[in-house]
Amino acid sequence: MKGAKESAAVCEEQQYLFYVLAELRCARIRALMLMKEIEVIGVALKGNMITPEVAMEWLSDANALDFLLPAAPIKRDAAEAVNQP
Repeated sequence: MKGAKESAAVCEEQQYLFYVLAELRCARIRALMLMKEIEVIGVALKGNMITPEVAMEWLSDANALDFLLPAAPIKRDAAEAVNQP
């Protein structure tokens, strides 16, 4: 029975490997989608289609504020609007 237990452990480990690989593929796709959304926000802001405040709110909604430099200047009311639930 030792061989069956080892075989089951190998099978379980292989299933976990496939799961982690699938999660990595999904994470990569989510990262690409976020990158494209950040690009769209930049284009809209550069084209004066949105204000900087709206851009910051949009970035907040996309959970992308962490990618800005910590010292990025934010208008006080925009920062408060972003932190509101």
